[in-house]
Amino acid sequence: MYQLTGIDATGANRTWTEFKGTDTSYSLPVMTDTVLGGAKLKYNTTQTTGANPVTTTVDRTYAVQKNSDNQLVVNVPWIDTNNNTTYTFTNGTDGSFTVTPSNGTAEKVSIGKPASAGHADTANSADSATNDAQGHSINLTYATKKEMDSGLNGLDSKISALTSALVYKDTVNKSSDLPTTNVKVGDVYVVATAGMYAGQACENGDMIIAKVGGNTPEWTIV
Repeated sequence: MYQLTGIDATGANRTWTEFKGTDTSYSLPVMTDTVLGGAKLKYNTTQTTGANPVTTTVDRTYAVQKNSDNQLVVNVPWIDTNNNTTYTFTNGTDGSFTVTPSNGTAEKVSIGKPASAGHADTANSADSATNDAQGHSINLTYATKKEMDSGLNGLDSKISALTSALVYKDTVNKSSDLPTTNVKVGDVYVVATAGMYAGQACENGDMIIAKVGGNTPEWTIV
């Protein structure tokens, strides 16, 4: 530093100070695992999706590294553990349908095949097996039209017998509303207030059906 004292053009006393030194320049070092420094971004695209909140979840914290271009990168060892397989069913025009797994080969399944296809109405039902892409076994069953009609007719008769045997009586709001005398098998009471009925927890809409009548009734909950 130098100082010079003198008189300026107006005649006033002045002191001038001059600084001199060696010019220096700064170079930002590249960051390493021991050196604080700079690095480059991989992309200049602005991310518009907001960041997730900070968590302390175990096994989800990964170190930042730099690649050969001094760009910051993170390697995440993701493992796909989703082994779920979904199936799509498509109706055919010949009494069949096609089952297509999300990651496998479609399989055609026949129901009630005509006699010309080797499965007449008098034939018995049959099973076949195949595997999806993960090797899971899929058992496919088809039945003849006659077998299906027979099964549905039997179901209809059972439903008819059941509904004719049931007689709606009333709604109940507490267990003591259930009768204890002159009860008939098939008497039905509907729960209007959830609670304990006949020793069982019931929800609104549950049906309480008498399976034993008389003066010592027994109830079942549906």
